Amino acid sequence: WYLHAATTFSMDDIGDFGASLRYLNLGEVITTDDNAEQTGSYEASEFEINLAYSLEFNEDQFLGAGVKFIYSGITRSDVVVGAEKTAPGASVAVDLGYYALLGDWTDFLQDVRFGLSWNNIGPSITYKDNAQSDPLPIVLRSGLSAVLLNDEFNHLRFNYEVGILTLEQTIKKHAIGDIANRFTHSLGLEFTYDNTFIVRGGGFFESEQFGGRQFMMAGIGFNA
Repeated sequence: WYLHAATTFSMDDIGDFGASLRYLNLGEVITTDDNAEQTGSYEASEFEINLAYSLEFNEDQFLGAGVKFIYSGITRSDVVVGAEKTAPGASVAVDLGYYALLGDWTDFLQDVRFGLSWNNIGPSITYKDNAQSDPLPIVLRSGLSAVLLNDEFNHLRFNYEVGILTLEQTIKKHAIGDIANRFTHSLGLEFTYDNTFIVRGGGFFESEQFGGRQFMMAGIGFNA
């Protein structure tokens, strides 16, 4: 099961501060020997603590940064893999963000907004030794949002996001064509009627060569 909690607060003339916690319970892991005989079990979990700060660069542009501590307890110190002891992994990482309000472009592209984020910038995480460390999923994302319809009762907003893993291995191991296929794409629409009833829908698309995650989502909501 998964838990996410977050809070923010503002300080005049200083900026906005935030803190969040993410916790993932992976359930019971059963350990076995070379003969597939059970040798024990343990509960695996991971969590992340994040502290963030953002400021208003000017009335239309905003900058943000966060630092987080990552703990990955997918193994523990008494678990042996390949005759070597393992241990839970830990790392620290930095997130960077930029957000801009671009105003109205045309009658069909109003309240345009642009966002850019670079997440999980930090050292690799280790479970056995440094030679077998695993890089963090450093992700670069960019998004654009605009209002397509806005009248007395109807409001329709379109959102698009593109992202890619920016690991050094991505550049070294794949040709330019393959790198292009590693981009993920997200599309979304949100329709609001009379500022009361809300319908949302969207999709996520990833090349079948690099994960193949493709799914649709939908939701409804109400403003009291």
